[in-house]
Amino acid sequence: MAFHPIRCAVQRERSFPASAGRYALTAALRGSGLLRAAGSDRLFRRGDVALLPPGLSHSCVSTDKLEICSFFFAPDEVIAPQADLRLLAGYRRLFAGDAPVLLRLDPALWPEAEYALAAACSAEQDQQPGCRTLQSALLACLLVLLVRQAEKPDGAAAPETLAAAIHWMETHFAEEITLEQLSALAGMSPRHFDRLFRLQFGVTPKEYMTRLRIAQARFLLLHSEKAVTEIAFDCGYADSNYFARVFRRLCGMSPLEYRKKQ
Repeated sequence: MAFHPIRCAVQRERSFPASAGRYALTAALRGSGLLRAAGSDRLFRRGDVALLPPGLSHSCVSTDKLEICSFFFAPDEVIAPQADLRLLAGYRRLFAGDAPVLLRLDPALWPEAEYALAAACSAEQDQQPGCRTLQSALLACLLVLLVRQAEKPDGAAAPETLAAAIHWMETHFAEEITLEQLSALAGMSPRHFDRLFRLQFGVTPKEYMTRLRIAQARFLLLHSEKAVTEIAFDCGYADSNYFARVFRRLCGMSPLEYRKKQ
């Protein structure tokens, strides 16, 4: 079993190549950043778990004190063909498609998931007898938690329901859009859309857009020589002073201080 979990801090960005025949699982243990996969960026923070199908690479970028655990695995090596887990709709949601699945684990499930991840990484480092058996058991426990989350009406179903709106936000975050327009993209009422969005991502749609903008601003501050005013405009802010205030609220320093510190 090619499990070999790694636990690491991502200073700026880190890429993970595609693996033939194996799923990639990456969990955010601390901090935040953007998860880049399949041509789009998703906010990625503590409590989020990304499951990527074989053949799909991904990376973590624009990070802020992000710590992750990542590994590759094949479901058949962990879950027996006759296991009842395979019969659940949540399992099919996770493993039947060819698109990335991003889950935000329920706070009640996260401590168990975090323990399984930490214990698997510790076993990898210690390499004691039975290491692979222990890791396989821990991964099976983790998959049970993910399937349970995917079984929830507002769990893995939420990204599917919100997919069109999320894609628009992640590709047009520098533009303006109302809650009514976003909810129309998802085919639901503004109130229901707002509730589902908060349950899935832990923030309002407006705050999600703000964090996407600031994440892009951090990336441009580090990887371009553009002036702060130009970066503000590129990220959807016509007023650079307002941009600086929002940046300070989320990053704890001004854009110029961030550029110099990094």
